[in-house]
Amino acid sequence: GWYVRSITQLATGAAKKPVDASRNGIAVKAGEKLSGVEVVIAEGAASLNGRAVPVKEGSKLPSRLRIHLIPAEAAAADDVLRYAETTVAADGVFGFKHIAPGKYLLRARQAAEKEANDDQARPLAWDAVERAKLRREAAAAKNEIELKDCERVKEHVLRW
Repeated sequence: GWYVRSITQLATGAAKKPVDASRNGIAVKAGEKLSGVEVVIAEGAASLNGRAVPVKEGSKLPSRLRIHLIPAEAAAADDVLRYAETTVAADGVFGFKHIAPGKYLLRARQAAEKEANDDQARPLAWDAVERAKLRREAAAAKNEIELKDCERVKEHVLRW
């Protein structure tokens, strides 16, 4: 039941003030030693399992479908650690684990063929422009869910 609450790194230079490393990432080269990084882990993670189903009865789900979990609170809009994405199996099943408690928006989106075939693809939420686009799309879809501490949501249905 653990999730990553924050990742900070001491700034270089005179300031020596911790900065949010989760937003911009940390570049590490092979063999490089890293110091000054703090990862805060918290108890109480939630999980969400469900199935994506087509809105139109008898239709098929598109291939390369991904489900995005987006924090609903405006204050968490740039908290990259609160975003998650997962692929949808052929039968529509999806799942998220180790999620921070809170209100979320769910958004189903078909991945571009290049993204789907690239196992090194970065999550969309890591890019500020894509993150903002995801938030707008999710807000328009209005598919909200609240995950409480240690809650295990099963069989959630997401219509696409």
